[in-house]
Amino acid sequence: MIYGQEKEPVGEASLLVNGEPGPTSDREGRFVFPDLKRGDHVVTVSKSGCEPTEVRFQFLNQTQVLYLPIRSVDDIDLAAELELRESRFAQAEEILIAFVEDGTSEPEVCLALADLYEYGLGDAERAAAQLRIVLRQRPADELHKRLYPL
Repeated sequence: MIYGQEKEPVGEASLLVNGEPGPTSDREGRFVFPDLKRGDHVVTVSKSGCEPTEVRFQFLNQTQVLYLPIRSVDDIDLAAELELRESRFAQAEEILIAFVEDGTSEPEVCLALADLYEYGLGDAERAAAQLRIVLRQRPADELHKRLYPL
């Protein structure tokens, strides 16, 4: 079963099994590996707007239940925001960078990083780099105005 930060089921998540395409979770977060052989395996869970999760596990039989957590962009933003409120900039950066390093460049995460770099750490160059990523995904006049002075 695939579940979110609040223990809610996550539907329509894609699974890779040992690097090969696998099932997609149903709306209750459930999935089945119909032909999986007994032994050690790696499962990667991904869904748009969520941080990919990779889990290594030993498959014993078809009655085995595998619980896989996944974090949404909102969950990640909230965790980073809590760190920022306490002026723990390095911890906030670590949370956001981990999401971006997974190959995901969600605009909300990139904007949060830009804010952190510009206002929290005073690093205009890194803030500008994040704003450029967002502009490639969704051009916006207010972002161009913000980027120009950086």
